[in-house]
Amino acid sequence: MNSSPRVLGRLFGVFSISVTLRFVRLALNVLIIGMLGRFLGEHEMGQLLTAQAAIAVLLCFAELGFARITVRELVRDPEDEARTLGATFYTRLMAGTVMLAGLGLATLGMPQTERLLLLAYGLLLPTHGFAELGSWIEGRGQLARGAWVQLWAFIAGASMTILGIAIKAPIIFFPMAYVFECWITSFFLMGVFHGLGGHMSDWRWTSRRALELLRESWPEMTAQLALVLLYRIDTIMVKAMNGAEAAGIYGAAVRVSEVLYFLPVALAGVALPQLVELKKRDRRQYEKRFADYFAVSLLLAIAGAGCLYFAAQPIITALWKGRFAGSASILTIHAWAFIPYCLGVARTQYLTAESKLWANLPSVLLALVVNVVLNWLWIPRWSGEGAAWATLIAYTVAWVVTSFLLPSVRPVAMLKLRSFAQMPALMIEFAKRALERLDSRRGKPQTHSPS
Repeated sequence: MNSSPRVLGRLFGVFSISVTLRFVRLALNVLIIGMLGRFLGEHEMGQLLTAQAAIAVLLCFAELGFARITVRELVRDPEDEARTLGATFYTRLMAGTVMLAGLGLATLGMPQTERLLLLAYGLLLPTHGFAELGSWIEGRGQLARGAWVQLWAFIAGASMTILGIAIKAPIIFFPMAYVFECWITSFFLMGVFHGLGGHMSDWRWTSRRALELLRESWPEMTAQLALVLLYRIDTIMVKAMNGAEAAGIYGAAVRVSEVLYFLPVALAGVALPQLVELKKRDRRQYEKRFADYFAVSLLLAIAGAGCLYFAAQPIITALWKGRFAGSASILTIHAWAFIPYCLGVARTQYLTAESKLWANLPSVLLALVVNVVLNWLWIPRWSGEGAAWATLIAYTVAWVVTSFLLPSVRPVAMLKLRSFAQMPALMIEFAKRALERLDSRRGKPQTHSPS
């Protein structure tokens, strides 16, 4: 038998720890969103979510496309760690600082509340580079530690949010609670980084290394920027075309649906370093493992979308107690966008491992154009439901249709087809591993498959 049981067993064990911790954090986050929505109401929630969406676009630009490339470089050449992290961290620090100054100038003359919300979230621009510490931790397979960091930082931010609700704080208080959470996350990541033997003082910025990485990352930055626009333009357009209240109703549904989005990202964080290592040793097994990865992603997507579709109305009712009533129908549509999203995350990991991230750009740009056009046609008539349908169609174009149409990503389409053939054996092996883990917890001896 091949090495599949060993690989799957390791993936199952690590993934279960990180997923459990992240799921706890996101489940608590849904409850906080419910409390915040009941306190602020549809209009102010729309203002808050629109400001978040706008800054998310800027944060993506400030990332400079380094995130996946940093993980890949740390796995590929750990001896060059100091130069890699120095180049990515300090370049992001400089870019974020310049962007924050530009934001301050660009928002002059805007309504005071909207300007303050943008500037509050914009404080994350210079400090967003600390995410490179997370890439270092991810590159060493320490996902559980990273998940614990995020959980404790979230608890700190959530406590501040609950305090703001209790004292009936103004709306500007709540983006500051989120910024506080992100800064606490950075502080904790620094602790983990140094605890694992890392030293930020060793990082060295050189223009040569920075330009070398930027030359490779700009297609990824452009694709990621288009991708974030694809994810956030709907909320911005709903507010621009139908007002802040409609944006609040739509954004509330989107925030619930995005709770599931951490699953394929977490799976990718586990799978990518192992697959990059496997590629060096055995190309044939590497292709097979990637097909397995696509199969797991598809199963995860179908299960998640189905659960969210049937639970949409009870979730909205439980969270907002009669408010945001229109969010339920939006959520039943948006839930199915989780399927192409999962396949898109998996496809991006393959392109990352193959150093072909540029191939994502045509797909994302096409999907963004489709999304904007459909939003422009459908939001005036159907408001948030029109935006949800536009999102579902655009995601499908980006991550499914173009995989078969564009030659640059056609190998991914072949892996997707291959994943269907491998799916039954993978499901059996995965179930066996789950039963072995249950037996071990009950103190029973495990029966290992031969490797």
